[in-house]
Amino acid sequence: KFVQMYKQKPNERTTHVGSTTFTLDKKYNDIKLIGQGSYGVVCSVYDSKLGKKVAIKKITPMAKHIEDAKHVLREIRLMRYLGIH
Repeated sequence: KFVQMYKQKPNERTTHVGSTTFTLDKKYNDIKLIGQGSYGVVCSVYDSKLGKKVAIKKITPMAKHIEDAKHVLREIRLMRYLGIH
């Protein structure tokens, strides 16, 4: 039997995209799968607060191995460096 360890907040909702479960703020709508890879799943969502589409990536498992965690952190740093493009 599955035991939920995370208590969902009132402004969140859980949605399934493919075989992955996302728990997102309710400001995100129109969720569509963009792609999946070895580090996670990427979805396109509409952010009603910003008024534009954004991408959300769920990374799993984050730190199963130290090298995987390093690769994920490197990707995050690179995306921050590139910023809006």
